[in-house]
Amino acid sequence: MSEPQATVGQPAGEEPARQMSKLRTDVLWNVASLGVLGVGGVLLNILIAVFYGASDLGIFNEVYAIYIVFAQFAVGGVHWSALKHVAQHTDHPRRCAAIIAAALALGVLFAAASSLVFWLSRPLCARVLGDANVATGMAWATLGLFFFSINKVLMAVLNGYRRMKLYAVFSALRPVLMVAALGGIILAGWPGSRLAGIFSASEIVLFIGLGTSVRRHLGVPRWRELKLWIGTHLPFGAKSFASGMLMELNTRVDVLMLGYFTSARLVGGYSLGATLAEGLSQLSIVFRTNFNPLLTRYLTEGRGEELRSLFRKGKRAGYLAVGGVGALAILLFPHVVGFVTRSPDFRQSWLVFAILTGGIIVTAGYTPFGQILIQGGRPGWHCLMTLAAVLFNVLFNGLFIPVWGLAGAAVATALALCFSVVLINILAYRFFGVRI
Repeated sequence: MSEPQATVGQPAGEEPARQMSKLRTDVLWNVASLGVLGVGGVLLNILIAVFYGASDLGIFNEVYAIYIVFAQFAVGGVHWSALKHVAQHTDHPRRCAAIIAAALALGVLFAAASSLVFWLSRPLCARVLGDANVATGMAWATLGLFFFSINKVLMAVLNGYRRMKLYAVFSALRPVLMVAALGGIILAGWPGSRLAGIFSASEIVLFIGLGTSVRRHLGVPRWRELKLWIGTHLPFGAKSFASGMLMELNTRVDVLMLGYFTSARLVGGYSLGATLAEGLSQLSIVFRTNFNPLLTRYLTEGRGEELRSLFRKGKRAGYLAVGGVGALAILLFPHVVGFVTRSPDFRQSWLVFAILTGGIIVTAGYTPFGQILIQGGRPGWHCLMTLAAVLFNVLFNGLFIPVWGLAGAAVATALALCFSVVLINILAYRFFGVRI
């Protein structure tokens, strides 16, 4: 089924200078939102560590890892199709209403199916990870998984309409709601097995806010239009699903494999260091978000000199920012975490954090260009590259964890980051004739 055609033009009444001003403002809002996201993730883990301990923190992160993997199935890449086609047809409100309705219909279907499988897989996941509390945590997170899928589509609609300030607000609101929900659980004195309920609480509230914000873009399309856009969303979503799924899985391999080989208490000790390191890696994502449009332009227009200049500037900025903050964080980590948690269960967190941060620093100059294959029109090769990185990660985690425990998982994950950089450089040279 062919995709409805439309020409993408400059929004009516919006001059180029005004567009650039809006772009700068939108970037600043979303950088701030990303900062809130990183701080929120760190704060969640610290609060759980302080009020519940390493075992409950480990179970929470095991459930979260499973939740993140299932979340990719729950949305099925449909949000990317909604984003692309809403942005393409913003001058046609009725057409956009059909695009959104079709995406939401598919989102509800995928979310319901994935949530059901997530619920039914609880006993199996608990057996594999060796803790019955994993099943309890998944039960409390199931409703959140359903609404997460719908919210991804609604967020894509905001993005497509370039309502980026509102997009940034809702992106930052999710971790704020999760921390607030955690505070409620702590005050209520609920057991640690229910901590994953914060996903459900936050996603339901987020759904109400997003639904209200997107309401003016909604409508009731004709059946023929609905079928047409469902037929457009399905293949588009399928193409982008695999890559997104593998990228998310790659960030959770270490936690899931530690859960299989070790105990929830050790996973909790690892998770604290890993989460703080992941917060540091958000700096590279800020650079990547800003570089991606330039990569696309320079690659498609064959502007090799500008591309090489971008690589030089990006690598220098990445190493200076991430290297400086990372080195300082490694020095401060044991003092801050020791003062906050006062628990021997988190003594190894510093070593985990130092190893992972070392990998992030080594690759900091290249990570901002990690999506060069997608921006250059090679999404299939990007998917294969990510698959290779996941397999490398799984293999070395399987080899190192039984021997070195938490440090082994951290070393394997850091090596996987370096391996990804090598692959990016090889493939960038092969397809575009450039070296990052």
